[in-house]
Order: sequence, then C-alpha cells, then structure tokens
Amino acid sequence: MELQFAPTPITFPECATSHANSDLEAVASWLQRYRQRENTFQAYRREAERLLLWLAENDCMRLAEMRTDDWVRYEKFLLDPPRNWCGPPYGRSHPRWRPFRGALKPQTVRWALGILNQMIAYLADCGYVKSNTFSLCTSGQRTDALEIDRYLTPAAWTAVFDTLETLPTSTATQVSARERALFVITWTEATGARPSELARAKMADVRYANHSDDSGWWWYIKDTDLNSTRVPVTDYAMAALQRYRQHLGLPAQPSEIESAIALVWQIRGKNRSAGVTRSLLYESIKRVFLKAATQAEDGDPNMAERLRSACISWIRNTAATNALAGDMPIADVQQLMRHSSPNITARHYHRDDGEFHERAQRKSPLKRDNQ
Repeated sequence: MELQFAPTPITFPECATSHANSDLEAVASWLQRYRQRENTFQAYRREAERLLLWLAENDCMRLAEMRTDDWVRYEKFLLDPPRNWCGPPYGRSHPRWRPFRGALKPQTVRWALGILNQMIAYLADCGYVKSNTFSLCTSGQRTDALEIDRYLTPAAWTAVFDTLETLPTSTATQVSARERALFVITWTEATGARPSELARAKMADVRYANHSDDSGWWWYIKDTDLNSTRVPVTDYAMAALQRYRQHLGLPAQPSEIESAIALVWQIRGKNRSAGVTRSLLYESIKRVFLKAATQAEDGDPNMAERLRSACISWIRNTAATNALAGDMPIADVQQLMRHSSPNITARHYHRDDGEFHERAQRKSPLKRDNQ
C-alpha cells in the first residue's frame, strides 16, 4: 500500500538543544539559528525534514543512532527516492504534498548532505548526539565548498539572454511571461534580490534620493519583520524596470504612491496588489534555464548541464561573483548582497587561472628591464 504523508511544518519549541527531548526539538533548535535568513531557513528545513521522514520510515531510527553506513544508505535514497515520495510542487499544507519532485542530481545530493553535516556537527557540539558520525562518511561535503560553484559563467549568462530573445510571443500571455522573466533575471543580477524579497516588494519600494551624498535610485527591501535596508539600483536595472512598467501599462518611473502595486506581477488577473510567490518565481525562471540548456546541448554539453541544474538563486550568486570580479570592495559586495559576514561574500570569488597568471607576471616590483 502506498505510503500516505501528512506533513506539518516544523515548529520551534523553546528549549535548549542539550535539553531537547526529541529529534524534532533538536532540529528545530538548530533551524532557529537561520530564522532571519529566509531562503537559508527554507533550504535547511527541507533537508532536515526529509531526513526525519526517512528516519521515521526506517524502524523509527533516531539521529543519535545513525552510523556511517546509514548515511551511505540515505545518500542512495536521495539519488533515487521511492515514487510515492515524489510529486508536484504543492504547498506544505496540501494533502498531496511530497518531500521530493523526483530524484536529485549528484551535485544536489552533495549539497544536501553538506547541510546535514553542519546540522549533526552542531548537535554534537551541543551534546544532543555523542559524535558526528557523518564526518566519517567520505561522500559528505561542506556546503561552503559547493555553494561557490552554483553560479552562471559568462557563457551561460549569454545563453540565458539569447534564450529570452527566442521565447514565443504569439499571445499576450507569452509576451507577459517573457517580459517578466527578462525583468526578474536582470533585476536579480543587478541587486542580488532573493526570491522572497521580490515576492514581497512593491513598486513604491524603488525610490529616488536627491541628496548630495546618495543621489540616485535605491531599492528599499523589507524583511519579514518589516525592517528595511536599501541597495543601489544601477542604470541598466532601472532601464529593465522602466521597460517592465511600460509593458504593464504604468508610467516609466515608480512613485511613492504605488505602495499597493506589486513589483513583480502575476501574468493572469488584474489585481495589481497580488504579486508573485516564491514558488512561481522559481518555476518560471527554471523554465528559462531548461530551455537555454536544450538550446546549448549540441554546442556545449557541459554548459547545458550547468543550466539544467541552475535555478533563480544562482542568479543571486552570479551577482556576487560579478561584483567581486568587477573589483567592487568586498565590504560593498557584502552590503549589496545583505550577507551576514564577509566570509560568506568571499566564497563567491571565482578566479580565472589565466588572468591570475597574467596578474602575477605584472605585479613583481623586482623585475628588471633586462629580464
């Protein structure tokens, strides 16, 4: 008989991890550390929840009972989950929700295991588990070693925009889908936008400051607690917004009276205050990447594979990579990306070895003219 799921969101009981009475309480305490980083929290909760569900189906095993061979079994499970664990992307409260949409790619599995490695290490430090048995599993890798590769190379970036130019425009819906995708991709790379930030944003959040020290357009970003930070809007990002607004039938420039108008619109419907959801953004941009991968398959299979793995969060990583490659000071990139630490920002630096070699040739002050 097919396994029936009745998942509920993880709650956050007020207890210290060392005093947790269950795996759920222990994991909730670990997740609480990331509650103010919405995208990180969502990703970490998903991987922890999958593991807890798997443990429940394996003779109610607990985290403290897992050994190295159990982690190997779990890795194989992620690569090929049972069909009844997979389904369309329904909301977490929907009765047809499933933990997976399908089998995970090897690089995604490594990333997921890296998250769980951090979780078990934390629980070991807190004394909830005796030791981090995951660390003995050679297949496990840290997320910070993997995250740096989740970005679009210049060639892949060009392929994405070439694909946008070829999207169908036979109907009004197709035109709206292309215009929205073009705006979201351009705006995300320019501002480092998170999907959750785009989903919450209003047109009035983009404002012009006419002061001597900060003259120009700025995007004021609200978090879940309605705290606000701002990032500069570049000329090409502003041009993308103006094009998108004109497509929507709005004046080219936003104004402060547009506090009820969503920054990114749903394609169907006339309710201008009903913006897109995070999942809709994910799905719409994923379709662009998959189409770009198909078009690149014959000419560059490696790039096609990268594009098939890409999602909207890769654009944000690409924004950080491009800013660092453009010699923007790391403190400025950290502020632009809203990173909690410069160490997180530094992970996005990708060095071209050829350029590195040339810079090393140029730098030496001891080089003599006759050498």
